[in-house]
Amino acid sequence: MMGLMMGQRKIIYVVLSLLIISFALISATIYHFRVEKPRIASIASAMTTYQKVVDAEWNNSSCTIANCPQSSKGFRVSRQTGNH
Repeated sequence: MMGLMMGQRKIIYVVLSLLIISFALISATIYHFRVEKPRIASIASAMTTYQKVVDAEWNNSSCTIANCPQSSKGFRVSRQTGNH
């Protein structure tokens, strides 16, 4: 009788552990898709835009240090405040 109760306890512990692990994985996935994925997409977009301008500077023979209409100097910089 005592052995049967110990076996049931182990099953309950295993099931509870699996539920906790499942909850943690689901929470991490939701966080990734809500927060991280848009952040990664915006960084990738900014990098692609910057690369296009840098390539245009490099390939434009009339582009000089003093005067270049397709210059990366024209990028607006947005500074964010807070801890990141």
